[in-house]
Amino acid sequence: MTIEIKNKLNDLLQYFQGQWFVHGFSMRTNNNAEAFHSRFNRRVQITHPNMWSFIKFLQGEENRFHHLRIQCYAGLGARPKQDLNNRNSTSY
Repeated sequence: MTIEIKNKLNDLLQYFQGQWFVHGFSMRTNNNAEAFHSRFNRRVQITHPNMWSFIKFLQGEENRFHHLRIQCYAGLGARPKQDLNNRNSTSY
């Protein structure tokens, strides 16, 4: 194997390690960004909002995170996720 091929394979391995290997990271996906965009689309409800709709959305988000921060400081954590089987058996 030539040095040029070894260098290219090394570059490829470094790419995968930097972009795709997520072992040991607490945030392994872009779910936060996906959730933000989903919430934005649900609340604005139009493809190209005007400036005032956008500002209103941002003000609502600021208020939402302000309340979440207060709850965190008060010691309130996220509700534990209920097991799907348990949730289904208790819904009757």
